[in-house]
Amino acid sequence: MHDDPLAGIDLFSLTITLDPDGIEWTHFVSAGGLILTPQELPKPLWRRVKPFVRHLSTQHITTFEFLPTHAPYVKINGTWHDPSTSVSDESFQTICLLSWWMEWQDRKKRTPEEWTCPTCGQLVNPRGRYCKNSECDSWDILFEITGETTLRPAQTLKTGTNSS
Repeated sequence: MHDDPLAGIDLFSLTITLDPDGIEWTHFVSAGGLILTPQELPKPLWRRVKPFVRHLSTQHITTFEFLPTHAPYVKINGTWHDPSTSVSDESFQTICLLSWWMEWQDRKKRTPEEWTCPTCGQLVNPRGRYCKNSECDSWDILFEITGETTLRPAQTLKTGTNSS
């Protein structure tokens, strides 16, 4: 079985639906119903996802469902499969990142103001694009997905006043 594919990442349901017109028309569907195509994914994420989608296509798989709340986690063309035998560790990690990104984007689109971070539950300011909790693993996950380096805000130290 896949042990701790990515430290600190929560897993969310994801459906990948391949289009007969080619992998460029693949639909990635979040648990909340958000649908994205490869062109809408960050380029570093699509570079990781593309070989997996290509593999699905060559195997004539039209629907791949990642369901982390069920055991086993993977449903291929409507049939349950054991992820340890049907998905490589690298592909499993990529699916985890993709499912997390889809959840992040879904929350962002559903709530135009602040939404809760899927990793730590603190608020995310839509203009800031990052969790307000600079200790949150979402910063590392977003770097892994987007490749964008962003400096985390420094933690402020609270000092007491010395009243003598």
